Amino acid sequence: MLPLRGPFKTLGKVLFVTIVILWLAVVICMFNYTEWSSMLLRMSRMVGDGTIRNIRTEHTNMITHGKFYFVFSYAEQLSMATRNLLALAALGSYSGHQVVVPFVKNSRFFGSSKMSSDTQTLELYYNLSALNNKLRSHGYSTLMSWETFQNVCRNKLDLLLYINYGNIAFHRGKKTKCSGNQRHQGFVKGFRVLKTICVDSGMLSSVEDFLKDVIKGNECVGIEDWTGNGTLTSYRALFPLPSNIHRPLDHKSISLFFNEKLMEIAQHFISKMLGSNYVSFHIRSEKILKSPNGTITTLVNCLKQLAAMTNRLGEYDTHKIFVATDFSPSGSQSFGISSARNNTTLLLNHLDGLLHNPVFFQPHVYNLLDSGAVAIVEMTILTSGRQLFLTGGGSFQAWIKNQFANRKHNGYGKVHAACTSK
Repeated sequence: MLPLRGPFKTLGKVLFVTIVILWLAVVICMFNYTEWSSMLLRMSRMVGDGTIRNIRTEHTNMITHGKFYFVFSYAEQLSMATRNLLALAALGSYSGHQVVVPFVKNSRFFGSSKMSSDTQTLELYYNLSALNNKLRSHGYSTLMSWETFQNVCRNKLDLLLYINYGNIAFHRGKKTKCSGNQRHQGFVKGFRVLKTICVDSGMLSSVEDFLKDVIKGNECVGIEDWTGNGTLTSYRALFPLPSNIHRPLDHKSISLFFNEKLMEIAQHFISKMLGSNYVSFHIRSEKILKSPNGTITTLVNCLKQLAAMTNRLGEYDTHKIFVATDFSPSGSQSFGISSARNNTTLLLNHLDGLLHNPVFFQPHVYNLLDSGAVAIVEMTILTSGRQLFLTGGGSFQAWIKNQFANRKHNGYGKVHAACTSK
């Protein structure tokens, strides 16, 4: 072959240089893509709460492995459901499972195989990034987004776990759905289930045996009904916290991580409607109505006792009074307050007369439709008051009392109670 001469030789050099440059560009792009993918994977492991979706949603499908606990129902409302969620994160720290971020509606936490456009997650109530950081710093397993769980498990549960909680299962009117190990044909609530198993809650008293004999290394684990960790008499699971968990958390420990938007709404309402000097009333009718001989008349008498305390302290003339109740339209969803809810107008008229034009939060003004979100706003308003008056008791009211004490530990503030129970 004759050697290239003149312009052909120059053209050959240009082509050669162009090919080299294109080859280097391809190599660099491939390297950057690999680094980008690796970075996203690292971030997903650190964040673990779905916030990676805010960075690049289309890259969530790169996470293809993991171990998860997915719960269909956390059984109770906001305060106890949060407590149950934390207990599962403690159990997950034993086994290396992350807890799938639950969906929420009206204070209930739950899981589903589908996520529609109007589905809300726990992020409606809490700042998940800050909450995950808190969990991680205390040795708990972290929360993982529903999308990541679906990317890995793809609507499949290796194990669906039913836990027999003893008398509480009877109290909820539930029946045992399986006995021992069973192969399950077809789907359960949209998930393809490979195996189901029933265990007594006492099985969890030895986490090692529970993981070895029940979980058995299964990665995608579903739990039908989870009521958390408790005591020998509470009909809940009972397992010791892992040694790596220091300063155990409960729902009272994570009040600092409520959704910032809800906090802003509470502060706006305070500034516009109450000012800096007001007193707070919280009425939990359920505990009163469930007490022996508990009736609407009993509840009204308790309201009168609480109002009398306010009168003796001279709070009528100098301060506005903010009131939150569980029987308001945006209040508790519990069946135990049905009689109070059916008499809402009567009870509110009594309150108006007893407390001289009390102030109530108006959720519709802020377009708040979820009763759990409303409860968090009202809790924040209640605990910001000058003094706190309580009637009824219960876990949610104890949470309010705890927050009030934390806010007032360096200043004036006192709790007054009538007709309260644990």
